[in-house]
Amino acid sequence: MKQIEGASKRQGQRRTTAAQRLEMVERFQRSGLTRKAFAAREGVPRSTLDFWLYVARHRSQSSSLVFREIQVSMPTAEPAGWAMEIQSRDGLRIRCREALSGSELATLLRGARC
Repeated sequence: MKQIEGASKRQGQRRTTAAQRLEMVERFQRSGLTRKAFAAREGVPRSTLDFWLYVARHRSQSSSLVFREIQVSMPTAEPAGWAMEIQSRDGLRIRCREALSGSELATLLRGARC
């Protein structure tokens, strides 16, 4: 494994900073090499490179989210009931908040089989 400036060894593993990992990911993306070839060239385990790529990809996705405040107006009053209500002999009930035209009502009743 190549010595990365500023990295220290701990229990046989080299610690890298976030900036060093990001720089390695950027070098990989510019290299045109496969992950396996790049990892071998740089002397890092491919699984380590894969993890760094995963982290970089997910951080860039989450950083693209933007909070935007919106104004929500509350309704001034509840609707005053039904504009029309139809009940068939067998108990089917149709309620409409707005009145229907004659043709709309005929279509509704034909479909409902009242």
